[in-house]
Amino acid sequence: LGPGPEQDKLWHDSFVLTAVEMRKHAEEAKGCFIKAGQVMSTMVGVLPDEITSELMSLTDHLPVSTPEEVFRMIRKDLGHAPRDVFSSFDLEPVASASIAQVHKARLRSTGQVVAVKVQHEGVDKLMMEDMNTLTTVAGQVAYWSPDLDFRNLVEEMREVLPSELDFREERRGP
Repeated sequence: LGPGPEQDKLWHDSFVLTAVEMRKHAEEAKGCFIKAGQVMSTMVGVLPDEITSELMSLTDHLPVSTPEEVFRMIRKDLGHAPRDVFSSFDLEPVASASIAQVHKARLRSTGQVVAVKVQHEGVDKLMMEDMNTLTTVAGQVAYWSPDLDFRNLVEEMREVLPSELDFREERRGP
């Protein structure tokens, strides 16, 4: 098939299908794959528009943890049942991202309304495993398509990931 409208349509259809599959996989796999999809969504002019447009939804509509998962993580991180720490806790998150989600709650001890950032259950282990996969994928992509070499990006992610996963650093502030 030579250059022209038919070939353009085939490429477009192929990119659309690929983009949808990439987004679905990222949503299922969570962790680094959502992060990588978010980064790829910003690569307008580098990746096909069909891919960047589809992956843009990874910045807006992310899956959320169940209330049971949230309460398990609070129990694990604080060493207390959520009902012992909070007099009220909104089950619907205010926001959700690739690593955690945020809930509005009221402290039992002071009555103060607070934002509670809860890491998605198992995301720490998952993201470290995902980094190994992304490193392999980045190497293969760079080999087959040197213009799409994103190994440096993966290495940067690997370096900052431990601090992003440690919410104690965030609590300490700058």
